[in-house]
Amino acid sequence: MGVAPCRPADKEIVAWDLVNVEAPPYEVLIRGASWEWESFGDYLASVARRGIALNAAFLVPLSALRFYVIGEQASERAATSAEIEQMARLFREAMNAGAYGFSLSMIKRHMGFQGKPLASRLAGKDELAALCHVMREMNRGVIEMALMKQIGTMADDELDLLLHLARESRRPVPGWRCSTCLGWAMQTSVSSRACALFSLRWKREPHAGLAADLYHDGIQKLVSPPMNTKAAVDLFDQGIELDPRYPGFFWARGKVRLMKGETDLGMEDLDTAIRLEPDQAEALLAGC
Repeated sequence: MGVAPCRPADKEIVAWDLVNVEAPPYEVLIRGASWEWESFGDYLASVARRGIALNAAFLVPLSALRFYVIGEQASERAATSAEIEQMARLFREAMNAGAYGFSLSMIKRHMGFQGKPLASRLAGKDELAALCHVMREMNRGVIEMALMKQIGTMADDELDLLLHLARESRRPVPGWRCSTCLGWAMQTSVSSRACALFSLRWKREPHAGLAADLYHDGIQKLVSPPMNTKAAVDLFDQGIELDPRYPGFFWARGKVRLMKGETDLGMEDLDTAIRLEPDQAEALLAGC
């Protein structure tokens, strides 16, 4: 959720998305904010004029972007090809103005104006891919996502969406509500570009299916309660034995070791992952 982009006449609708999900008082939001912006760039300029005491990075809220382009039907349907093109153009403008990426929610209990589904929940894969491609071309930004229907468990369709964003953007997908199991540092981001890199390479290898299964099963041991770090490490060990060239297994095992306080071993694994794929160092370290 967010407050930009937003036409002046639509501020009440956009505000109710925030009120319904995050519960700030409606009157405080309507009267306390200036609502002097329309584009996301205008919003950033408004913040800059007033000054801010904290370091901040601003994400374009997909629900607000969809409503700006599609209107009230944004909570009812996927975008058309023309609307997708317009959203991608507006998102690029926002990124050029200083946006740090985009955010969305796919959680069913997140309802917006008049009890309708939050608009981002209606976004299709083509629409998300178009926004991802903007970030991929610009080689910067992150995607923040609230994803999981059941706390602590990631369903196959949820993992599929996460990997879709990862492959299309090659950018980190932190997903702050993707995991609650001990708040594991990766928060199920699977450090998106790294995960996408591993998945794409596995498709070209004879052992592709087994390697992908070992990695996926290891991640599931960490994000599905009860967390089983020993079983996860065993699976990552098997992956390393299967093919020690892939940094993903070292990356995941290193993160588990760091979480357990095995700092030297964890850093050794992360160093190995970066040595194997130096061009992906930023992606590999994104969730550490």
